Amino acid sequence: MPDQIEVGSIRRLEELEAAIRRFSSRTIETLEDAEQQIARKRDLLDQIVSERARSVSYWRHEYDAADPDEDDVSTISHHLDESENDLQEAKRWQRRIEDSYASYQRKAADGVHLCADQAGKACAILREKIKDLNEYVSLRADGVGAGPDSPAVLSTGLINASGNSLGGSTQNSKENRDLIHKQNYQEFMAQFLERNIEFKETGRTFVDANEIMTLKDGDNEWNEGDEDFWRHHGNAPEFYESMAREYPLLRKRLAAGESVEQLKLDPKLKTAAEFWWSTSDQISLTKFKDSYFVEEAGFHRVALAKKNGLGEIPCIVKEAALKTH
Repeated sequence: MPDQIEVGSIRRLEELEAAIRRFSSRTIETLEDAEQQIARKRDLLDQIVSERARSVSYWRHEYDAADPDEDDVSTISHHLDESENDLQEAKRWQRRIEDSYASYQRKAADGVHLCADQAGKACAILREKIKDLNEYVSLRADGVGAGPDSPAVLSTGLINASGNSLGGSTQNSKENRDLIHKQNYQEFMAQFLERNIEFKETGRTFVDANEIMTLKDGDNEWNEGDEDFWRHHGNAPEFYESMAREYPLLRKRLAAGESVEQLKLDPKLKTAAEFWWSTSDQISLTKFKDSYFVEEAGFHRVALAKKNGLGEIPCIVKEAALKTH
C-alpha cells in the first residue's frame, strides 16, 4: 500500500478531515445507541427469566402442598413441568444472548477505539498538513502557482487569482475569521474525541451571527445554496424572509422594555417571536475559545441572520474548554 496520496487542493484535505470527524462522531453515537438498546433487551430477558423462575417456585410449592384426595395433582404437575421447561428455554436464550453480546462488545470496543483514538490521530495529522500547506501558500504572496486550479485559490482564501496578498478588505476579513473558526473547531473535535473537553452551561445570550460557524455546510441538506434549504420543515422561502424582516422590530420592542412572553401574545409578531425565541427548539451553540459552533439546532436561523445582516441573535450557549485535571 502506498504511503503517499496525490491531492488536487487543500480544500480536498479539509473535506477529508471533516468527513473523518463526521464518520467518527456518528459511529460513536450509533454504537452508544446500540448499547442502550441492547441493555434494554437484556433487562427484558432478565425479567422474563425472573418471572418464569417465580412461576416454577409457585407450582413447586403447590405440588409439594397438594392433597391427593382434594387437589388435582396431575394438573398441578403438568403446570410445574411446563413452567420448568419455559424457565430452561429462557435461560438458554439468556446464555446465547450473553455469548453474542460478549462477542459484539469486543468488536464495538474496537470500533470506539478506531473512532476515538485512531481517527483522532488521523485528523490531527491532516490538520498539521493543512496548516503547513496554508502557511506555504501564504508565503507565496508573489503569486507563483496561484492559477485558477491551484490549492491557494481553491481552498485557503489567502491569495487571490492575480497573486495579490489578501488583507484589509471586508471579504478578506470574513475569510480570515472563518479560517480561525474552522481551526478552532478542528482543535475542539480532536480534544473531544480524546475525551479531553469539559462543558459548562452559560444559558441564553445574544451572539453575533457572523461569529457562528454552521458545521453542516458541506452537506447539501444543510447548504443554503441548495434549492431545498429554504423549504425546511415544510416552510417556504417567503416564510424565512418574513422572519428576517420582523426580527429588527422584535429587538426594538425588547429594547423598549417588552418581554419575549409579551411579544408572543401579539397576533402580528407571535410567529416570529416563537421562531427566534422558541422554548423547545432554541438555537443551540457550543463555544470553544472565541468561536461558536451550531451543532444541534438553529442552522437555518443562523444562515438567515447571516444572509440578512441581522447581527446578534438569541442562543443557548454551552462553553467547552480543555479539562484542567
